[in-house]
Amino acid sequence: MAEEEMSAVKKPVGLRGRLTARFMGFAHGKLYKAVAEQLALTEEDEFIEIGYGSGMFIKKHASHVRMAAGVDISEDMVNMANRFNRQMVEQGRADLRLGDVRDLEWPDGSFSAAGTVESFFFWPEPVACLKEVHRVLKPGGRLVIGITANKDDKRDFSKVAKQKGFALYGCDDIVGMTKEAGFRECIITRRKMGGGVVNAIIAKALK
Repeated sequence: MAEEEMSAVKKPVGLRGRLTARFMGFAHGKLYKAVAEQLALTEEDEFIEIGYGSGMFIKKHASHVRMAAGVDISEDMVNMANRFNRQMVEQGRADLRLGDVRDLEWPDGSFSAAGTVESFFFWPEPVACLKEVHRVLKPGGRLVIGITANKDDKRDFSKVAKQKGFALYGCDDIVGMTKEAGFRECIITRRKMGGGVVNAIIAKALK
């Protein structure tokens, strides 16, 4: 896979990146729904999404929360997501920033819920990143991680993981990393995606 194709997935930039983000937003509709079900967001929640891309998850599944925040490493995605969620931004209920999960700019205990869809396997130093998410969650807060490609699936993702530059994790890996980061419990749910071809992992970690 060409370098620009890899970048369009990991850090979408330019026209290719914007088109990739839009495609991923629609293609991951079932995964978005599964993550949203585990988050069970209400009007009282303050929610942060890590790697929000086009902003479609917030638009479809978090537009009703008290406050939605997020970080993404692509400036193009920041602009795209802010346009896509313009009404929330103008109402002061969305704060979508350029940033890195290793250094979230919000104070301790700022959010009741956190989510990430198809970005966890790109996180550098995942335990350190999880510790930072843990820090900004309120006591009793929850983090939901949704990934399709994983090493517990019967399909071999090792080639595509190498091509696209992401890590492969299984259920035990995610449970272990969340506990190392300070989460008290991690509940795993498996969901069939892609016409039943892929058995995705939905992990819900509780602070």
